[in-house]
Amino acid sequence: LHVGKLGPPAAPAEAGAWGFEAADVALSCLGSVDYASSGVLSLSGSADAKVSSSSAAFGGKVRFHSSDATEPRLPDALLLEACHSALSAQLQILGGSAWTQI
Repeated sequence: LHVGKLGPPAAPAEAGAWGFEAADVALSCLGSVDYASSGVLSLSGSADAKVSSSSAAFGGKVRFHSSDATEPRLPDALLLEACHSALSAQLQILGGSAWTQI
């Protein structure tokens, strides 16, 4: 994971809330998946895959939350709100069973 640009936190729009933005994010993830389907064409197998992006972007709002009813209200949760992303991801099938190759 590499973040190319991280915007400065936006001024709180409301008490305890801050906006964030990240751009030009590069990421890569490798994995293996086992799959099975039923019906007219029953398929099963495995696949080795890579998901990557060199230009992802994401952002949202972070806010501390307290479930305390009385003062002092100490934060006990961090809420992510209004999240958005543009992944521009690429999927590569690296290998797997015969059905995966087809």
